[in-house]
Amino acid sequence: MRQDIITNIGIINIGDIITMGNICSTNNNNKPGGRPPRDLSGLIEEILVSEEENSLWGSHFRQFLRHRGQNDLENALDFVTLSTKLNAVQDEAKNTDSKKKREDLRQDRVSLLRQMGDKYFQAESEDSIPLSNQVLHEELTETLAKVSLQSSEAEVEEACELVGQARTDNRVWKAGLDASYKTFLANKPSPTVKAVLLSIL
Repeated sequence: MRQDIITNIGIINIGDIITMGNICSTNNNNKPGGRPPRDLSGLIEEILVSEEENSLWGSHFRQFLRHRGQNDLENALDFVTLSTKLNAVQDEAKNTDSKKKREDLRQDRVSLLRQMGDKYFQAESEDSIPLSNQVLHEELTETLAKVSLQSSEAEVEEACELVGQARTDNRVWKAGLDASYKTFLANKPSPTVKAVLLSIL
C-alpha cells in the first residue's frame, strides 16, 4: 500500500525517502565512500579490485595530484598499478601446473611489460617515469624494448624483476607517491555526495 506524506511542497512518497536514504548513506567500512585506504598499498589494491574507472579514492587522489601539479606522480601511480598487476600475474604463473595457463599468463606478462616499456620508459614519451636510480632507468628502457613473445622465460623474468625494482624506487614510492598520499590523508578527504552516487550507479 502506497504511503504518502503531505508537506508544504506537496506529496512525498515514503518509499522514495527510504530509497534516497539508502543511496546517500554510506558505511565507513564499505566502498564507495567512508574512509580512504589507510596506506598507498591499500589504495593500489582498491584501484585494481574496482578497476581504474570505478575507484572512488583513486580518482580523488588523482585530482589531488593534479591540483598540486604533480603529473609525474600521476604517471607513477599508473605505473605502480600496472607493475602490481604484473607481479600478481607473475606469481600466478609460478604456481600453476597447466601448460596452457602458463602460456596465457606469459602472454599477459609480455603484454604488460611492452605496455610499460612503450609508455613509461621511452625517451620521447611524455609519460616517462623519472627514477632516482638512473642506471636502472636506462637498463629498463633497453630491456623492455626487446621483450616480445619470442623472448626466453629468463628474459621475461629479468624484465619483471627490473620492473619490481623500479616500483620500489625511492623517487616513485617512498619520496614520491607514498609521501603525497600521506599528505592527501592528512587533509582528511571525504567523498562528495555526487562522487558517491556516481560510483554506485
